[in-house]
Amino acid sequence: MSKVEVGRITKLKKAGTQAFPCRDNVRADELEALGLIDVKPSIANRRIVKAVWTGEKRPPKKGEWYLSGAIIEAYRAKNDLSDTYPIATLVTIEKHPATYSIKSRI
Repeated sequence: MSKVEVGRITKLKKAGTQAFPCRDNVRADELEALGLIDVKPSIANRRIVKAVWTGEKRPPKKGEWYLSGAIIEAYRAKNDLSDTYPIATLVTIEKHPATYSIKSRI
């Protein structure tokens, strides 16, 4: 497990060191891939599942997660995009006293 920064983040740092909230709903197949079989998507979106930057910047393809916004959040591309964005992957997190760490990754 690696430690990550969580909260209202406005600037990207090193890939994989920050966890961002997902603005779009996480699908059931993504929850299953993360090992979250009995978790409701709405609860997963708010508490458990976050997105981390992969270190890659390019136009996202349909269905991929990307990061955007003044306060950075993760979005799923509804179709192939032409603008360049930081690409994200979904992770689950655990809260430790004052820190968070990545528990699983897809």
